[in-house]
Amino acid sequence: RHLDMNPNLSFLLVVLVAFAYTLAYDCDTSSAKLVAARFKPHEDLYQKIDDLVKTKHLHAAYIATCVGSLTQATIRFANQSDLTTLQGPFEITSLVGTLSDVGGHHIHITVCDGAGKCQGGHFVGGLIYTTAELVIGVAPDLAFVREYVPPPDSGYEELVVKCATP
Repeated sequence: RHLDMNPNLSFLLVVLVAFAYTLAYDCDTSSAKLVAARFKPHEDLYQKIDDLVKTKHLHAAYIATCVGSLTQATIRFANQSDLTTLQGPFEITSLVGTLSDVGGHHIHITVCDGAGKCQGGHFVGGLIYTTAELVIGVAPDLAFVREYVPPPDSGYEELVVKCATP
């Protein structure tokens, strides 16, 4: 049976399918691995993550989980250009992000103080209070790179997922 479709809707459907294709890659990711580490008091959590990713040569990784505490956290709140340094102590209640030794990192954090007040945003640094227990997932068959996407769409370096070359 033939469906009559508005030509504008047909065009939009084609654009959406093409856009979805550019975002999804059909690479063999069955060989995902994990890297785990514990970081100590007074170390900068962002710097330790960066060091680990570079030392292990992780081209496509993600933060699977992280628990611990910080004495301070430097973040960029949503839709703000300035950084804010929060003074703790804080519990790390969420740390998520994509990591790459060639494409950089995009990490978000949520921290909560002793009264339960939580704040979060784009994570750029933080000093560990007692511990930070980190588990990173690694997709060795992928590569994460970043490309600038001009305003009004973004204005930032955004993730591009590629299949890793053997």
